[in-house]
Amino acid sequence: MPGPWSRSWINLVRKADCRVKGRLLLHVGLPKTGTKALQSWLVAHHRELANAGVSYAPHVIDSGQTSTLLANKHTFLVRELRRGPLTLTRMALDDPAPTVVLSNEGLSNHFDDFQPQLLAEFRALAADRDVTIVAVTRERDAWLRSYYNQSVINPPNRASELHGTSLHLDEFAEHPRVLRLLDHPSLLQAMRNAYGATRLMWLRYESGWFMSILEELGVASLASAAPLERTHESLPAWATEFVRQLNEQNVPEPARLAWLTRVQRFNSGTERADASPITALDAADVATIALARRSEAFAAGAWRDALDAFEATLAQPGVAV
Repeated sequence: MPGPWSRSWINLVRKADCRVKGRLLLHVGLPKTGTKALQSWLVAHHRELANAGVSYAPHVIDSGQTSTLLANKHTFLVRELRRGPLTLTRMALDDPAPTVVLSNEGLSNHFDDFQPQLLAEFRALAADRDVTIVAVTRERDAWLRSYYNQSVINPPNRASELHGTSLHLDEFAEHPRVLRLLDHPSLLQAMRNAYGATRLMWLRYESGWFMSILEELGVASLASAAPLERTHESLPAWATEFVRQLNEQNVPEPARLAWLTRVQRFNSGTERADASPITALDAADVATIALARRSEAFAAGAWRDALDAFEATLAQPGVAV
């Protein structure tokens, strides 16, 4: 398969019958490649997109949500391709707009979790559209660190065995799910076949991927008036290691979430007076810090100063953290 996107090869594969009623741009991620920023931008500018014949996040009643809303990403796609039925997917694909954009990084992140018969049904539902997969990939080491950080802080659940992981980075890098996401040519070819795409836009995170997507949608003029805004800051390495140790200890989720909130507040510099209290420190909290301090990573001094500063903020009298 050719490398990341260039106009010289993007149009090589076409349906034999081009009598389609419109286009479907399926943004599949990958995770940690600006997906949340793009999804937030598409929602914020859905009216301008609609004026250009582009529909993003059409209103659908999602049984997994508490209300009808214009969601930033299409959460139903991953749920329905895993378990069915494709009720909301069908509603989205029935949108009359000339171009429909659907986005969820789970389309790549959970690709191997989808049922073959549901993927076949998806292809049938999208058969009268010209389907383009939009994928963004990132330099390996930077992506791996970012994806690892996110996997560590995600709450453990049945969505992925990597959520809430206690693996070290070197172990994480050898996990089959991670290796699958790093094998870009194989994964993108498999997704192109599974989703029935006739075109593939393979973009590099380090290049002008956002402008390439706007050009594909025919709305490049919006870029200067509405630039993409970064929506997420990763935790520093010492904080990720601290949370990883919580995962290793199987700390109950309420307590783990409280610690994660404390670390995020400390990292962002949020004024504690402006933040809602989580809980006061107790003996178990003090023991958690002590355990981290005895661990090899912190005892070696790699991040000792950061842990010292964090602990000092927790020790301030009268401060609810």
